[in-house]
Amino acid sequence: MGATELRPTPIADAIAARVRKMRRDREWSQADLAIKAGLTRDQIVNFETRRKRAISVDEMASIATAFECQPSALWPTLDRE
Repeated sequence: MGATELRPTPIADAIAARVRKMRRDREWSQADLAIKAGLTRDQIVNFETRRKRAISVDEMASIATAFECQPSALWPTLDRE
């Protein structure tokens, strides 16, 4: 595994998928979300594609603010048996 690759993690992957879906549902580009969240387009791209690293708590809060939702809305539902 290269230095910039991440190991797959179900929670981070699910959060990235949820962010991507919420962005697309609003018909926002990655650049649109970045501007609204006060982040860079590269941060959004790298997070959505899981290229470099997981999202920080502060970045998640910024994205949630852009979506006008609570950060918990970005988290997947965890199945517990």
